[in-house]
Amino acid sequence: MRLTLHPENPQARSITQIVEKLRGGALIGYPTDSTYAYGWLPGQKAPQERVARLRNLDSRHLYALACSDVKQAAQFGRLDNRAFALLKAYTPGPFTFILPATAALPKRLIHEKRRTIGIRIPNHKIVQALLAALGEPLMTSSLTLPEQLDSLYSVDELADAIEPQVDIFVDGGPCGFEPTTLLDLSGDAPVLVRQGKGVLDKA
Repeated sequence: MRLTLHPENPQARSITQIVEKLRGGALIGYPTDSTYAYGWLPGQKAPQERVARLRNLDSRHLYALACSDVKQAAQFGRLDNRAFALLKAYTPGPFTFILPATAALPKRLIHEKRRTIGIRIPNHKIVQALLAALGEPLMTSSLTLPEQLDSLYSVDELADAIEPQVDIFVDGGPCGFEPTTLLDLSGDAPVLVRQGKGVLDKA
């Protein structure tokens, strides 16, 4: 199913419909401030297994949580003073921060070797509306396919390719194909793992 939402003023009725599906175990494709992504609730195991199969991911893959704000993020990723300052400076925005996971997360969501979790606070009205209605984070993984060449996909092409694989494709219009900037904050010093859409100009 494909639902088209206004990217700046998403329809409340559609948001409610998506939330109900998510609570029932749905896997969605949705727009973010970087690329489209898969989304599902942290307590749902089956959607995560679907994503792993769709993306050919193994148990070492780092999943991320899309959170509404830094306060919610701190429930799931441990924030020291440095990490707190960076999240405050760069979120909401197209960044993923690797943080030590807290005990609030199910073990299957945590990187099995490093005990970490990715944290996202996206700057996108549809995502923020979903998170507000859910009252909890959304597990998220970039909506890419192993054979995908990012530049080949318009939203319509992406929807045609992905719609059969998800329960809802949330069409919020174009949002680009550049991934988030990935910053590892789990060690003694920040490490830039991937330069993506986010620009580190406030450090």
